[in-house]
Amino acid sequence: MNHNMTDLLAQMNISPSRVGLEHPGGPPELVADGDSVFLRNEFARSRHHSIEDFADRASLESRINHVHFPFRNDRQSLEEAIAYTACLRQSLCEFSGKSFVIIVCVADRRCTVRFHQARKSESWLADDLDFYREEAVLVLST
Repeated sequence: MNHNMTDLLAQMNISPSRVGLEHPGGPPELVADGDSVFLRNEFARSRHHSIEDFADRASLESRINHVHFPFRNDRQSLEEAIAYTACLRQSLCEFSGKSFVIIVCVADRRCTVRFHQARKSESWLADDLDFYREEAVLVLST
């Protein structure tokens, strides 16, 4: 996690260990397609995307696999996104033999949760998370 996320969690009095909360909407539906795993609803809306349009598969997956939550600069809205992240993480763990990177980004009154499969030499993020100066970023792995 970057310094902005550390500060935001401290400001909201949220421990990173709270990523075990349950999301009221339940776990997201996932679908496997070839060597990729996608959010079912986002995948259905994104059939026009092709791997040829992206630098690598991680970029394609990160583009399709994202969900936005409003961030009202309060604890409740941040906890909602973190709870969704916990459910997502649990669902992704069901894909045995695959590892995933889950990215939580808070910026501009919005919290975005996205993921991609972890692959050698593919990453959607910069190695130094503090490179993101305007965003609060949390990265989890399965």
